[in-house]
Amino acid sequence: MDKMTEAEYIKAIQEIEIGAKDAIKKVRVEYARSNNPIVVGDIVTSCYTGKRIEVREIKIIIQEWRLPYCIYSGPRVTKAGRPFAKGQILSITQDNVVELLDRAAVAQFVERKTAAEEGK
Repeated sequence: MDKMTEAEYIKAIQEIEIGAKDAIKKVRVEYARSNNPIVVGDIVTSCYTGKRIEVREIKIIIQEWRLPYCIYSGPRVTKAGRPFAKGQILSITQDNVVELLDRAAVAQFVERKTAAEEGK
């Protein structure tokens, strides 16, 4: 058996550490994705502000001290799912989502509201 040099030892350890970090990141991303019920186009409401956004972008956040999670960004929308005129873009973290509406639910809400207003 040949004697390992210090340089070979350091290189071998670094390769293992890089492989382990990549594997850990992969597991963290998979955790966030598998626990994310939101898709682009959904409308979500913040539990703190009550503001709604149409999700246009989903980012995965990985921090050492907590479980991975998602942040949803998109334009602020009305109850009917229409963007506000100012075009304000907001972000809501996954743990602050209090209500989830998909596009079909918003369309049904608008139809019912329109029918009710026409019936008056």
